[in-house]
Amino acid sequence: MNDFVISYVILWIIVLMMGWRLVTEKLARTSSIAEKTVLSGADLGLGTGVSLPITEFRALDGTLQSVLRPNGTRSMLVFVSTTCPACKSLAPSLSRVMASSLDVSFLILVAGELVAVREFANHAGIPENVTIPTTIAEMRDSMGLRYYPFAYVVDRGGRIGPKGLIGDESHMLRLIETS
Repeated sequence: MNDFVISYVILWIIVLMMGWRLVTEKLARTSSIAEKTVLSGADLGLGTGVSLPITEFRALDGTLQSVLRPNGTRSMLVFVSTTCPACKSLAPSLSRVMASSLDVSFLILVAGELVAVREFANHAGIPENVTIPTTIAEMRDSMGLRYYPFAYVVDRGGRIGPKGLIGDESHMLRLIETS
């Protein structure tokens, strides 16, 4: 009888351990799917198809830049911050994507102090006429952004198309290709 009780207890310990393992694996998979959804950024910022609330920006060189281009090209608005490590690592890729995507015009909105914005633009090789100095509060309030680096592709009519968080050059190119 004593052996039977011991084997019965061991059996239930094994069953409970296997159940615990299944539950934790299911939770891990569920959280992984949720993270991928959030990390894509498709549900962040202004909605797809919505018109931009602001279509003109004052560039670092003082010129007024419009998202709505006279030649009818699409625009990509890239939002970065001078204090964001991911944005700093993305900086060199920005000028490469700008050079390779001739059918898209770019505006790079950089949140930070003016001196830091100039340094960011120089480090990234971004011309001053497409660098837009701004603040985190302005980007949050007018564009609905809370995470950086982020990009909107805007169609010829000023409506938001593909959008999302951008971590590298391929993310930016994917947004352009899907627009």
